Amino acid sequence: MSSFMSCVPWEYGGPQRFLIRKKSLTPFYLNLTLFLAYVTFLIFRLPNTLNDKDPLQSIRAIIHVIAIICTLFLILVSWPEFLVSRDHSIEHVNVTYLYYRKFGDEYCNLAVKKSGIPAGKVETFLKIFLYLYLTIFAFGCPIFSLAEPQLNVFLTSIFLDYFKTRGFGPISLMIFLTGIHCWIYASGVLMMVNIAFFLIPQVYPVTVILRELRPNLHFYPVTTWTARIPKNVVTTLRILQFLRQRCNHIVGPQIVPTTLIMLMGISVLCNYGVISTFVAPGRFLSILVGKFLGAVISSMATLFLIFSCNIISKVVILYVKVVKAWKTQNTSPYCNKALRSLRSEGVKVASFMTIQKITTVHTVLAIIRYTGRILIWFKGKGIN
Repeated sequence: MSSFMSCVPWEYGGPQRFLIRKKSLTPFYLNLTLFLAYVTFLIFRLPNTLNDKDPLQSIRAIIHVIAIICTLFLILVSWPEFLVSRDHSIEHVNVTYLYYRKFGDEYCNLAVKKSGIPAGKVETFLKIFLYLYLTIFAFGCPIFSLAEPQLNVFLTSIFLDYFKTRGFGPISLMIFLTGIHCWIYASGVLMMVNIAFFLIPQVYPVTVILRELRPNLHFYPVTTWTARIPKNVVTTLRILQFLRQRCNHIVGPQIVPTTLIMLMGISVLCNYGVISTFVAPGRFLSILVGKFLGAVISSMATLFLIFSCNIISKVVILYVKVVKAWKTQNTSPYCNKALRSLRSEGVKVASFMTIQKITTVHTVLAIIRYTGRILIWFKGKGIN
């Protein structure tokens, strides 16, 4: 879908090479130009929103700020990866998936080779997250633009006087602008998902492999006994460490910290909008739809942060447990020395911290704390 809509500069390359560069990047550049034009539109329309005399002016400002945060995130994070580091990103994904395929060919049992590894909770959650986000932004937000065309985050706000004339022309223009909104929002979601896609190979396949490397279990559903030969275990752990280091080199400097800050900011602002918005007479339906969209977006952003931090920290903990378990086994001096040199590589947030289990608690508490602070601050300013 991302390749079809030209949201990324790569496409599926088949079983030998998972990703390859697109032969023609012209549609991709046109898509970026359209998105950049929309970002410019949002920035130039912000003063109109701030100077609006509507009773719901503060909520409109919150919606506008959320839209700018999302679009700036895509510019600051997605575009450098797509335009500058795309070759490194493609290489990382290909190397990772080729290794997992090699691991399966060498160590997986015959049943798994035929049917594949069953989808885990991680993959199921990510699919649900993808389809819900795509549905909300590609269809829910454009439908909301039909209910509130005067919001300055929508292109319809430019043609309000023309829409009042009614007739075939205004209706056609409204449908056309709604289609543009669908395309822009769907493209933005797919860009975000493709950035998060770099973390997927470091989560679910790694947990499956690490569980299969634990010694002295009664049943191993995926691999054969050869995967637990000490020499093979050390080699596998070293490769997983190397792949995590490559992943941190790509996602650590800007993708992870920007994603954390953006999703926390969106959740806090949506929480404020949902809590503080009152139902104005004659606008019950539009406000109800806005509250629903805000609550869903906030919930999904928070759940994604909780789930991601939790599963990433579990990978680190599982890696440490596997290394400790093998250190207690009777292995060769070479394997003992190699095991002592192994270090768990967590997903780094820039250069100042690593995602750990406690990060989940800190993230939720920060969202609650800053939601309360922004409510108190606006209340103190006399803004509802």
